[in-house]
Amino acid sequence: MFDYETLRFIWWLLIGVILVVFMISDGFDMGIGCLLPLVARDDDERRIVINSVGAHWEGNQVWLILAGGALFAAWPRVYAAAFSGFYVAMILVLCSLFFRPLAFDYRGKIADARWRKMWDAGLVIGSLVPPVVFGIAFGNLLLGVPFAFTPQLRVEYLGSFWQLLTPFPLLCGLLSLGMVILQGGVWLQLKTVGVIHLRSQLATKRAALLVMLCFLLAGYWLWVGIDGFVLLAQDANGPSNPLMKLVAVLPGAWMNNFVESPVLWIFPLLGFFCPLLTVMAIYRGRPGWGFLMASLMQFG
Repeated sequence: MFDYETLRFIWWLLIGVILVVFMISDGFDMGIGCLLPLVARDDDERRIVINSVGAHWEGNQVWLILAGGALFAAWPRVYAAAFSGFYVAMILVLCSLFFRPLAFDYRGKIADARWRKMWDAGLVIGSLVPPVVFGIAFGNLLLGVPFAFTPQLRVEYLGSFWQLLTPFPLLCGLLSLGMVILQGGVWLQLKTVGVIHLRSQLATKRAALLVMLCFLLAGYWLWVGIDGFVLLAQDANGPSNPLMKLVAVLPGAWMNNFVESPVLWIFPLLGFFCPLLTVMAIYRGRPGWGFLMASLMQFG
């Protein structure tokens, strides 16, 4: 039997892997949706772009549902705090995700330009909003989400939706958007030829530059400008209970993990250098290796 400390680690590792797999599998088709108006100029080109993910886009979203279910199973209070604090943001994500299956399924039902442009716009919205909101949510987790417990141990969020939209979370949202666009651009280079391939290559290079700049800025900001949380006391062999912990907020504390466990540096290094390796791979005409590097980037 595992002790509580080991079980906590296993569950956090499991949820982290599920989220990364979601970003890899669903990230590139969201990136393709974001790139649709940039790399496809007429209806034939748009159909080629959409068909490049038409066979498997639906199954990729299952990973998001699995992540939510795993979080609820392991830590119901964390699930409650996240979904109550980010309630408006989550509703925004769900509403935007509704457009994706409708756009994929109904776009080709009527041979009318206005009809197809409407669903193309829905596909762009459904592909652009989720990564931005997820990035904003992750940025707020690093800042700290204001919530409290009632006497009945119910989670009560103390902020508002607009308080989530501060500069650092918005930077994280831009970084998240750049990551999915980068991966979507590499995927299109794997699946297309001609002018779409060339436009996707240009978009990939620009997205890689955006990701590297945002990642560098966010890392520096996290180091010098954002207080981190340090767990001072907890019963390692006891159940997870937020009332039985002592936590301190200290400047630069997010970097303590890298000091105590230098092996963790591999993750930010992947996040920063993999976009560069992706561009190098596509310059050499190896989009398969580029897609691998873009996927490894998600671990950063």
